[in-house]
Amino acid sequence: MTLKYRQRQSSKLSLICGFVGLVGCFAALLTDIIGTIVVQKHNPISETISSLAIGKAAWIQDSGLDLFAAGLIACAIALYA
Repeated sequence: MTLKYRQRQSSKLSLICGFVGLVGCFAALLTDIIGTIVVQKHNPISETISSLAIGKAAWIQDSGLDLFAAGLIACAIALYA
């Protein structure tokens, strides 16, 4: 393989991984806001997001944190490449 081809492939991978990383960050923020709205007794000033991960609406916060973790893994892959 030529050097330009490898650089082009690495650039595409970095772009895709960077996009996935940003989506993960925004998903974590969005699910935190949605969780705060859905859980009536949650006070975002005095309580942590861990309290959103308890109860019937816990799947909202859990999915946001899972997407955030996937975004971090994608960023790690881009840095390794």
